[in-house]
Amino acid sequence: MNDSEDLVKRHTEARVVPWNPKWHDMFLKEQAKLQGYLNKAGLKAEIIHVGSTSVKDMWAKAIIDILILIPDEADPLQYSTPLSQNGVEWHGECGRPGRVFMSEDEEEISFYIHVTTRDNPVAHDQLLFQKLEREDATIRWNYMRVKQMAAARYPDDRSMYREMKGLYIEGVLAAYKHGQR
Repeated sequence: MNDSEDLVKRHTEARVVPWNPKWHDMFLKEQAKLQGYLNKAGLKAEIIHVGSTSVKDMWAKAIIDILILIPDEADPLQYSTPLSQNGVEWHGECGRPGRVFMSEDEEEISFYIHVTTRDNPVAHDQLLFQKLEREDATIRWNYMRVKQMAAARYPDDRSMYREMKGLYIEGVLAAYKHGQR
C-alpha cells in the first residue's frame, strides 16, 4: 500500500487502538505549530487537546482532536484562514453551525481541528464529555466498549462507527444535563 492509500484508509476505517502516551507529546507539538500560525496573524486562541486520545488509558482512533477556542465575538473563518494558508485542510462547518472543521495529516498521526467559540454546542459537548470521561470510570469503560464493538462491527464504515459512539455520547450528556436540573 502506498502513502496515499494509507492516508485514505486512516480516514475511512474505524480502527481503535490502545491509548498511546506519545499522543500527548504529538498534541503539544501540533499545538505549538498552530499557535505560531495564529500568533503570526495576530490572533489569540486557547488550543485544547480533546477526544479520546486526551484521556489516559482510553482506546481511540489514532487521530488527535484539537479544539481551538476563539473569542466569543470572533469569526471562525478569520481563524481558519491562517491555518489553511499553512497547509491545514479546510472542510467547512460540516453540519455544525459556528464551527469550522479542519484536518492535518502527518506520517504517524492525523489531527482533526475544531475552530469555534466556547459557547458553541460543539465546544461545550466536547469539553463536558471529556470531563465526564476522565472523572467517571464507568462512563470511560462503557465508552471504550462501545467504540471497540462499533469498530469490530463496522471496520470500514466510519459513518456507522461515528453514529454508534455518538448515540452513547448523546445519552451520557443528556443524562448528565437532566441530573443538573
